[in-house]
Amino acid sequence: MAERMLSMVAVRYFQEVVKAGSFRGASERINVAASAINRHVRILEEELGVRLLDRGKGRKGVTLTAAGEVLIRRVGYALNELQLARDEIASLQGAQQGHVTIGMTDALAKDLALPLFTRFQSENPDATNEVVISKPTELIDQLLEDKLDIVLAYDVAPQIGIDFVAEFALESCVVVNREHPFAKRKSVSLAECAEHPLTLPLGLPYRKALLSHMTNQNGIAPRPLFTTNSYELMRDLAEVGWTISIQANLPIDRSRTHPNVVYVPLNEPLARYSLLSCCVRRGRGLSVPAQLLLRFIDSQLDEIAGPYRMRAPKMPKGKTKPGRTQE
Repeated sequence: MAERMLSMVAVRYFQEVVKAGSFRGASERINVAASAINRHVRILEEELGVRLLDRGKGRKGVTLTAAGEVLIRRVGYALNELQLARDEIASLQGAQQGHVTIGMTDALAKDLALPLFTRFQSENPDATNEVVISKPTELIDQLLEDKLDIVLAYDVAPQIGIDFVAEFALESCVVVNREHPFAKRKSVSLAECAEHPLTLPLGLPYRKALLSHMTNQNGIAPRPLFTTNSYELMRDLAEVGWTISIQANLPIDRSRTHPNVVYVPLNEPLARYSLLSCCVRRGRGLSVPAQLLLRFIDSQLDEIAGPYRMRAPKMPKGKTKPGRTQE
């Protein structure tokens, strides 16, 4: 028993070192001597028979070994299960308490977070919520590591370990200032977009193909004036008239938040680029508040964009599906 308790302490210290990036940083975080933390981590390495950390010389930090990567991931899963147990025990006592983490891209957070959480929190006052803003690939990585409960993002690639609870194939649009020549058009082609300064997403997988398609249609090379991983900045640049951008159009009223922005449909759909997805990690049990938020998001998106729904939602195994769905 003493050895098991020692291992639990060592695992906690190991996790703190990984979070802080160094023994000194972990020492400052938890107010334990760096030498004591190092000793416990070495004992943990001896118990497992592997090196978990590559220790830099002097003030250099530490890096995880392959074995360390495995342990830190499994520790995260174990802590998540402990939190689930705590939430389920609370729910047995009639309390919908617990913490929910959801990842969103910045533009979606701007469009949805305030009305979404205002309504959800009024119905579930005991739940606490955390919203993480990042690009889709980073959000999915965090979802797979159980650092997030739910992800809401555009252009999420299908992959092992991810369940799509709901997907909405929204319109691909050119975002322009209301004084732009495109603003009163019913639709615009990609070739026409090449004639105007562009802001494009940073790291877009098919960016080269998109630019090539624009060029081949009329021989005019596009002018990507800006590239950024912020869809909100892309929209802001379009609103002030500096550039145009290509984005999905979530059908909501933006007259207050972006009064000078106009979304003009593209003639050519852009496959998954405008596909809005609500995702969870496959096989993961969600806490009671996370289940409630997942159902709430699904119902709210259905109200906003029901006609664009691709398929009936796939709720996590063993959970109840939302009441209303549209194909």
